[in-house]
Amino acid sequence: MRPHRGITEAMAHVTLSTGPMAVEIAFHDDVDVTEWLLYENPAIYAGRGHVQGQGRIFTESGRLVASYSIHAMVRAFDTDPRAVGGYSTA
Repeated sequence: MRPHRGITEAMAHVTLSTGPMAVEIAFHDDVDVTEWLLYENPAIYAGRGHVQGQGRIFTESGRLVASYSIHAMVRAFDTDPRAVGGYSTA
């Protein structure tokens, strides 16, 4: 979300509501999740209240072990959640 002037990740769940609409993950090989993993997550699209991302997960040796895509909506809160009550950052 950095390319959008005035919008930061710190706003998530504070002044912005995000909600995944579709998530898909494919595991291509066995993977030890206790080992070092690298993931790349480029944003394909961000606009009109939607974001689309794709990602690939690699082992330390560079082996591709999984890939994923995600589509989510992003909306501004009409009212700051802290003003409504029951808000928690935990």
